[in-house]
Amino acid sequence: MFYRSIPQKELSPAIQAVPTSLTAVTSTDSIFYNVVVSNPTGGALTFLLTDGDGGVLVPTVSIAAAGQYTLESVIGLFCNSGIKWQASGSGLVASIFAKYV
Repeated sequence: MFYRSIPQKELSPAIQAVPTSLTAVTSTDSIFYNVVVSNPTGGALTFLLTDGDGGVLVPTVSIAAAGQYTLESVIGLFCNSGIKWQASGSGLVASIFAKYV
């Protein structure tokens, strides 16, 4: 696979707010490894994760109040044109581990 021979940069795994509109986390070809999403609010919220071309990595999932959702890919998922994410309302926070070229 071509991306293994190209120098890659890691995204910061810092916890950040997930935006309420579909927003690019990266905009170049990327390799997704994992995401941990937490909902510290008092109500359920949904989370969506796609590649930059709109291919769904995580179908819309509901995360209960005070709940958490984790997705992990041991070998990494190649994402054309980057990674995008979206929450149905304010309050979701997440940490994502990915590399990009």
